Amino acid sequence: MESIGDYLKRERELRNITLEEVANATKINIGILRTIEEGQTERFPAEVFVRGFIRCYAQYIGLDPNDVLLRYHPQTKSPEHQGEISPPPEKPEKKIWLFFSRHRKLLGVSISIIIIVLLLSLVVNIGKKETLKKEQTPLSKSHAPAHLRPVEANRVVDQAKTYTPEQTNVPAPQAKAQEAPQLQNKKQHELRAVFKENTWVQAVIDEQNLQEYSFKAGETISWPMDNKIRLLIGNAGGVDLYLDGEQLKSLGDSGQVVDITLPLPNPKVM
Repeated sequence: MESIGDYLKRERELRNITLEEVANATKINIGILRTIEEGQTERFPAEVFVRGFIRCYAQYIGLDPNDVLLRYHPQTKSPEHQGEISPPPEKPEKKIWLFFSRHRKLLGVSISIIIIVLLLSLVVNIGKKETLKKEQTPLSKSHAPAHLRPVEANRVVDQAKTYTPEQTNVPAPQAKAQEAPQLQNKKQHELRAVFKENTWVQAVIDEQNLQEYSFKAGETISWPMDNKIRLLIGNAGGVDLYLDGEQLKSLGDSGQVVDITLPLPNPKVM
Protein backbone atom coordinates (compact mmCIF):
# COMPACT_ATOMS: atom_id res chain seq x y z
CA MET A 1 0.00 0.00 0.00
CA GLU A 2 1.36 3.44 -0.97
CA SER A 3 2.43 5.50 2.05
CA ILE A 4 1.38 9.10 2.60
CA GLY A 5 4.96 10.26 1.94
CA ASP A 6 5.20 8.41 -1.39
CA TYR A 7 1.80 9.79 -2.41
CA LEU A 8 2.76 13.41 -1.67
CA LYS A 9 6.13 13.05 -3.39
CA ARG A 10 4.55 11.54 -6.52
CA GLU A 11 1.90 14.27 -6.74
CA ARG A 12 4.54 16.96 -6.21
CA GLU A 13 6.79 15.61 -8.95
CA LEU A 14 3.84 15.29 -11.36
CA ARG A 15 3.30 19.05 -10.91
CA ASN A 16 7.02 19.82 -11.38
CA ILE A 17 7.26 21.38 -7.88
CA THR A 18 10.53 21.13 -5.99
CA LEU A 19 10.76 20.41 -2.30
CA GLU A 20 12.52 23.77 -1.84
CA GLU A 21 9.49 25.58 -3.30
CA VAL A 22 7.18 23.83 -0.84
CA ALA A 23 9.48 24.77 2.08
CA ASN A 24 9.68 28.43 1.05
CA ALA A 25 5.93 28.78 0.56
CA THR A 26 4.77 26.94 3.70
CA LYS A 27 7.65 28.09 5.97
CA ILE A 28 8.18 24.44 6.94
CA ASN A 29 11.79 23.31 7.32
CA ILE A 30 12.89 21.30 4.29
CA GLY A 31 14.25 18.58 6.59
CA ILE A 32 10.75 18.08 8.03
CA LEU A 33 9.26 17.85 4.53
CA ARG A 34 11.89 15.30 3.52
CA THR A 35 11.16 13.28 6.66
CA ILE A 36 7.44 13.22 5.74
CA GLU A 37 8.20 11.96 2.23
CA GLU A 38 10.46 9.25 3.69
CA GLY A 39 7.69 8.12 6.06
CA GLN A 40 9.60 8.84 9.28
CA THR A 41 6.72 10.72 10.97
CA GLU A 42 7.38 9.00 14.33
CA ARG A 43 10.28 11.44 14.84
CA PHE A 44 7.91 14.38 15.35
CA PRO A 45 6.97 15.63 18.87
CA ALA A 46 3.19 15.07 18.61
CA GLU A 47 0.66 13.59 16.19
CA VAL A 48 -1.22 16.91 15.82
CA PHE A 49 1.91 18.52 14.36
CA VAL A 50 2.35 15.76 11.78
CA ARG A 51 -1.20 16.32 10.54
CA GLY A 52 -0.60 20.06 10.40
CA PHE A 53 2.52 19.63 8.24
CA ILE A 54 0.72 17.24 5.90
CA ARG A 55 -2.22 19.66 5.57
CA CYS A 56 0.07 22.60 4.60
CA TYR A 57 2.06 20.43 2.18
CA ALA A 58 -1.04 19.09 0.41
CA GLN A 59 -2.73 22.49 0.19
CA TYR A 60 0.28 24.12 -1.47
CA ILE A 61 0.70 21.51 -4.22
CA GLY A 62 -3.03 21.72 -5.06
CA LEU A 63 -4.51 18.70 -3.24
CA ASP A 64 -7.54 18.58 -0.95
CA PRO A 65 -6.07 18.48 2.60
CA ASN A 66 -9.03 16.53 3.99
CA ASP A 67 -8.72 13.83 1.32
CA VAL A 68 -4.98 13.57 1.91
CA LEU A 69 -5.43 13.23 5.69
CA LEU A 70 -7.83 10.34 5.08
CA ARG A 71 -4.90 8.50 3.46
CA TYR A 72 -2.69 9.12 6.50
CA HIS A 73 -2.61 6.26 9.00
CA PRO A 74 -0.19 6.66 11.95
CA GLN A 75 2.14 3.70 12.44
CA THR A 76 0.81 2.33 15.72
CA LYS A 77 0.65 -1.42 14.99
CA SER A 78 3.56 -3.73 15.72
CA PRO A 79 5.37 -5.35 12.72
CA GLU A 80 3.94 -8.81 13.36
CA HIS A 81 0.35 -7.43 13.13
CA GLN A 82 0.76 -5.10 10.14
CA GLY A 83 -0.11 -7.80 7.60
CA GLU A 84 -3.23 -9.02 9.40
CA ILE A 85 -6.64 -8.32 7.93
CA SER A 86 -9.30 -7.48 10.50
CA PRO A 87 -12.62 -9.28 10.05
CA PRO A 88 -15.55 -7.20 8.78
CA PRO A 89 -17.75 -5.82 11.58
CA GLU A 90 -21.08 -7.47 12.17
CA LYS A 91 -24.16 -5.58 11.05
CA PRO A 92 -26.21 -4.02 13.89
CA GLU A 93 -29.40 -5.59 12.52
CA LYS A 94 -27.91 -9.06 12.83
CA LYS A 95 -26.81 -8.47 16.44
CA ILE A 96 -30.29 -7.24 17.44
CA TRP A 97 -31.96 -10.26 15.80
CA LEU A 98 -29.61 -12.69 17.58
CA PHE A 99 -30.29 -11.01 20.93
CA PHE A 100 -34.08 -11.30 20.58
CA SER A 101 -33.90 -14.89 19.33
CA ARG A 102 -31.72 -16.00 22.27
CA HIS A 103 -33.68 -14.17 25.00
CA ARG A 104 -37.20 -14.48 23.61
CA LYS A 105 -38.65 -16.29 26.65
CA LEU A 106 -37.03 -13.90 29.12
CA LEU A 107 -38.36 -10.89 27.22
CA GLY A 108 -41.86 -12.34 27.18
CA VAL A 109 -41.85 -12.85 30.95
CA SER A 110 -40.47 -9.35 31.53
CA ILE A 111 -43.12 -7.73 29.35
CA SER A 112 -45.88 -9.66 31.16
CA ILE A 113 -44.59 -8.50 34.57
CA ILE A 114 -44.48 -4.90 33.40
CA ILE A 115 -48.09 -5.08 32.12
CA ILE A 116 -49.30 -6.56 35.43
CA VAL A 117 -47.53 -3.84 37.45
CA LEU A 118 -49.07 -1.12 35.28
CA LEU A 119 -52.57 -2.58 35.68
CA LEU A 120 -52.20 -2.80 39.47
CA SER A 121 -50.99 0.81 39.60
CA LEU A 122 -53.98 1.89 37.53
CA VAL A 123 -56.44 0.09 39.87
CA VAL A 124 -54.83 1.62 42.97
CA ASN A 125 -54.95 5.14 41.49
CA ILE A 126 -58.63 4.76 40.54
CA GLY A 127 -59.45 3.63 44.11
CA LYS A 128 -57.63 6.63 45.60
CA LYS A 129 -59.52 9.05 43.35
CA GLU A 130 -62.89 7.58 44.34
CA THR A 131 -62.03 7.83 48.05
CA LEU A 132 -60.92 11.44 47.63
CA LYS A 133 -64.18 12.36 45.87
CA LYS A 134 -66.22 10.92 48.75
CA GLU A 135 -64.21 12.86 51.33
CA GLN A 136 -64.66 16.13 49.41
CA THR A 137 -68.50 15.81 49.04
CA PRO A 138 -70.14 18.84 50.86
CA LEU A 139 -72.35 18.04 53.85
CA SER A 140 -76.04 18.92 53.71
CA LYS A 141 -77.57 21.21 56.30
CA SER A 142 -79.40 18.39 58.01
CA HIS A 143 -76.23 16.27 58.42
CA ALA A 144 -73.80 19.07 59.27
CA PRO A 145 -72.43 19.04 62.84
CA ALA A 146 -73.56 21.67 65.32
CA HIS A 147 -70.40 23.82 65.13
CA LEU A 148 -70.86 24.19 61.31
CA ARG A 149 -74.54 25.20 61.23
CA PRO A 150 -75.41 28.51 59.48
CA VAL A 151 -76.45 30.33 62.69
CA GLU A 152 -73.18 29.64 64.49
CA ALA A 153 -71.17 30.41 61.36
CA ASN A 154 -72.81 33.84 60.98
CA ARG A 155 -72.07 34.67 64.62
CA VAL A 156 -68.39 33.85 64.16
CA VAL A 157 -68.25 36.11 61.06
CA ASP A 158 -69.86 39.05 62.94
CA GLN A 159 -67.37 38.70 65.79
CA ALA A 160 -64.48 38.70 63.33
CA LYS A 161 -65.76 41.95 61.73
CA THR A 162 -65.95 43.82 65.05
CA TYR A 163 -62.54 42.62 66.34
CA THR A 164 -59.88 45.32 66.60
CA PRO A 165 -56.28 44.19 67.22
CA GLU A 166 -54.32 45.87 70.03
CA GLN A 167 -51.66 48.43 69.03
CA THR A 168 -48.06 47.67 69.94
CA ASN A 169 -44.96 49.86 69.90
CA VAL A 170 -42.66 47.15 68.56
CA PRO A 171 -41.43 48.24 65.13
CA ALA A 172 -41.43 45.78 62.27
CA PRO A 173 -38.02 44.27 61.56
CA GLN A 174 -36.09 45.87 58.72
CA ALA A 175 -35.00 43.50 55.94
CA LYS A 176 -31.30 43.76 55.09
CA ALA A 177 -30.43 43.79 51.41
CA GLN A 178 -27.66 41.44 50.37
CA GLU A 179 -25.62 41.99 47.27
CA ALA A 180 -25.07 38.91 45.14
CA PRO A 181 -21.38 38.04 44.72
CA GLN A 182 -20.10 38.85 41.27
CA LEU A 183 -18.36 35.97 39.55
CA GLN A 184 -15.13 36.72 37.82
CA ASN A 185 -14.14 34.66 34.81
CA LYS A 186 -10.95 36.47 33.90
CA LYS A 187 -8.03 34.51 32.47
CA GLN A 188 -4.67 34.46 34.29
CA HIS A 189 -2.47 35.42 31.33
CA GLU A 190 -2.68 36.91 27.84
CA LEU A 191 -0.27 36.25 24.97
CA ARG A 192 -0.23 38.74 22.08
CA ALA A 193 1.48 38.00 18.77
CA VAL A 194 2.49 40.66 16.20
CA PHE A 195 3.46 39.20 12.81
CA LYS A 196 6.23 40.83 10.76
CA GLU A 197 6.27 38.16 8.04
CA ASN A 198 3.87 35.58 6.64
CA THR A 199 3.75 32.41 8.74
CA TRP A 200 1.50 29.64 10.00
CA VAL A 201 0.81 28.82 13.66
CA GLN A 202 -0.71 25.92 15.55
CA ALA A 203 -1.89 26.62 19.13
CA VAL A 204 -3.12 24.42 22.00
CA ILE A 205 -4.55 26.62 24.82
CA ASP A 206 -4.87 25.10 28.33
CA GLU A 207 -4.57 21.61 26.78
CA GLN A 208 -7.79 22.14 24.80
CA ASN A 209 -8.46 21.61 21.08
CA LEU A 210 -5.80 22.36 18.48
CA GLN A 211 -6.28 25.60 16.49
CA GLU A 212 -4.56 26.34 13.17
CA TYR A 213 -3.84 29.81 11.75
CA SER A 214 -2.22 31.39 8.70
CA PHE A 215 -1.12 35.02 9.26
CA LYS A 216 0.14 37.75 6.98
CA ALA A 217 2.63 40.49 7.80
CA GLY A 218 1.03 43.25 9.90
CA GLU A 219 -1.65 41.06 11.52
CA THR A 220 -1.98 40.52 15.29
CA ILE A 221 -3.80 38.10 17.61
CA SER A 222 -4.29 37.70 21.38
CA TRP A 223 -4.77 34.41 23.26
CA PRO A 224 -6.17 34.54 26.84
CA MET A 225 -5.20 31.51 28.96
CA ASP A 226 -5.24 30.18 32.52
CA ASN A 227 -2.24 27.85 32.67
CA LYS A 228 -0.26 27.55 29.45
CA ILE A 229 -0.27 27.68 25.67
CA ARG A 230 1.75 25.51 23.32
CA LEU A 231 2.70 27.03 19.98
CA LEU A 232 4.21 25.50 16.85
CA ILE A 233 5.39 28.41 14.68
CA GLY A 234 6.53 27.90 11.09
CA ASN A 235 8.52 31.15 10.84
CA ALA A 236 10.19 32.00 14.16
CA GLY A 237 11.74 35.23 12.90
CA GLY A 238 8.47 36.59 11.58
CA VAL A 239 6.63 37.13 14.89
CA ASP A 240 7.07 39.11 18.13
CA LEU A 241 5.41 37.75 21.30
CA TYR A 242 4.16 39.82 24.28
CA LEU A 243 3.27 37.91 27.49
CA ASP A 244 1.07 40.00 29.81
CA GLY A 245 2.26 43.17 28.02
CA GLU A 246 6.01 42.39 28.15
CA GLN A 247 7.89 41.48 24.97
CA LEU A 248 9.70 38.13 24.94
CA LYS A 249 13.10 37.53 23.38
CA SER A 250 13.38 36.50 19.71
CA LEU A 251 12.27 32.94 19.01
CA GLY A 252 14.73 32.31 16.15
CA ASP A 253 15.52 33.06 12.51
CA SER A 254 13.19 33.48 9.55
CA GLY A 255 12.04 30.14 8.18
CA GLN A 256 12.87 28.28 11.42
CA VAL A 257 10.16 26.05 12.94
CA VAL A 258 9.93 26.33 16.75
CA ASP A 259 7.89 24.51 19.39
CA ILE A 260 7.38 26.66 22.53
CA THR A 261 5.22 26.43 25.68
CA LEU A 262 4.21 29.57 27.65
CA PRO A 263 4.17 31.00 30.24
CA LEU A 264 7.75 30.04 31.07
CA PRO A 265 8.83 30.05 34.76
CA ASN A 266 10.76 33.30 34.22
CA PRO A 267 10.14 34.61 30.66
CA LYS A 268 13.03 36.69 29.41
CA VAL A 269 12.04 40.21 28.37
CA MET A 270 13.85 42.18 25.74
